[in-house]
Amino acid sequence: MIDIKKILRKKLNPLPPCPEKPIELKGEAASLDCSFALVYTGNGASGQKYDRLLAGRDVQFRTYEGVGGRADMCAVIYCNAKEGFPVLENGFEHVEAEFTGFTLRKKTDGQWQWMCTDGNWHAAGQDMPEKKLYPEGSRPELQAEELSGIYILDASWKLADGTAADCGYPMFTNQLMAHALGAMDGKAYHNTMAAYENAMPKGYLYYEVDLSMTTDGRLVLCHGWTESNCEHTGFEYSEDLDKTMTYKKLMSMKVHGNPLIDLRSFYKVMKAHPDHLYEFDLHSVKGKKAVRMTEEMIRDCGNDSRVLDRVLMQVYSNKMYQAVDSTYHFKYYQYIIGKPELRLYERLPFLIDEGICAAAIPARKACPEYVETLRNAGIYVLVYTVGSDAEEAKKLLDMGVNTICTDYVTPADIEELS
Repeated sequence: MIDIKKILRKKLNPLPPCPEKPIELKGEAASLDCSFALVYTGNGASGQKYDRLLAGRDVQFRTYEGVGGRADMCAVIYCNAKEGFPVLENGFEHVEAEFTGFTLRKKTDGQWQWMCTDGNWHAAGQDMPEKKLYPEGSRPELQAEELSGIYILDASWKLADGTAADCGYPMFTNQLMAHALGAMDGKAYHNTMAAYENAMPKGYLYYEVDLSMTTDGRLVLCHGWTESNCEHTGFEYSEDLDKTMTYKKLMSMKVHGNPLIDLRSFYKVMKAHPDHLYEFDLHSVKGKKAVRMTEEMIRDCGNDSRVLDRVLMQVYSNKMYQAVDSTYHFKYYQYIIGKPELRLYERLPFLIDEGICAAAIPARKACPEYVETLRNAGIYVLVYTVGSDAEEAKKLLDMGVNTICTDYVTPADIEELS
C-alpha cells in the first residue's frame, strides 16, 4: 500500500482532500476505477495550470499547492492500466527557467528508483546511469502489468545559461556560503553584524546563521555557550550558563569584541537585503525545544513568507524535521548528515519522501561516492566547513558539490582558480 498523503506531505490546511483511503490496487482501485496514480511535481515551478488543463475531461485528479519541497505544486491523476500510461502534459510554469522534461521514479521495497536511459530502473548511487528525460507529449513505454501503485514525474528546469533550476536552486546556484555570517580578523563563529558587514563587500550572497535560545525564550544570533562554543566565541565558560543565560545577560556579552544581534533585529536586516539568502541552524534540538524555537523564529520574522522563503532550514534528524515542519512549513530544508558512511543510504528515502532539497556533509567526509549518490537522487550537496583553503574548496566543487560553507574563501578566490 502506498499513501499519497504521505508522499505529498499533507500537513497544511487548507489542501484539497486526497481520497479517504490510500490507493490500494485491490480495494480502492475498484471504487476509483484506477490501478495506478501519477503525481506530477513542479520541482521548483512558480505556478501551475493543471486545474485548467484537466478540467472537463473524464479523468479523476487533484491539484495541490503549498506542499513544500519538490511537490510544492503538484497534480495527482488517477489512471487505469488498461488504458496504458497517459501522454505526458506539462501544466507547470517557471518565471525564470525553461521546462526540459520529466524524470520518472517509483518506490519499490522502500527504495526510490528512477527510469534511466538504459531502459531500466535504478536506485541512486555513484554508478547510476543518466535519468531518462521525458518531454511533454511523450509516453513512457511501460507494460500494463507494470502499472500499479504511484509514479512520480518530477519536472526539470534549466536557466538560460544551462544551470538546473529545480527545487532549491536559488540557494545552490551560489558556490559559497559565509559561515556564521563570515569570519574576520582571524576569528570565526561570529554571527555578528560586524562580520556580516565585513563579508558583504567580498561578494557573498548566501549566509549561515546560528540561532540560540536564552532561558527566557529569546532567539539571538549566537553559536551557543557550551565549553567548546565558548572557546570559539571568546565567552568565559562556566557550568551554569545553560541555567543563567538570560536575554539581558547574553546581549551584554560580545563575540570577539563585537556586540550580538537578536533575530527580531536581524529580520529587519534580512528585509533590507532581498538579494541575500540564509541558512538557519538551530543545532541538534528536537521535540518541544525545536517547536519553541521555531515558533519564536516565526514570530521574530513577522510570519513574513517573503523573507522565510529565502531561508534554508537545517535539520539534524527525522524527529527534528517533523517537529520543525509541524510548526512551520518551510519551503526549503537541508538535512545534515554528519557521518554519511553510517547514515546516508538509511536516510535517503526519508529525504526524497519529504522533498528535502539538500544534504550537508563534513568536508573531511566528502567523496565522489556520497556526492554523486546525493546528486543522482536529485538532492543538492553542501559541504562544511572550509576555512581558508581555496584549492580545497575548488576541488570539492569540481567533485560535484554545489555549495561550500566557508570562513574565508571568497567568490574571487574561486574565480581566480577557475
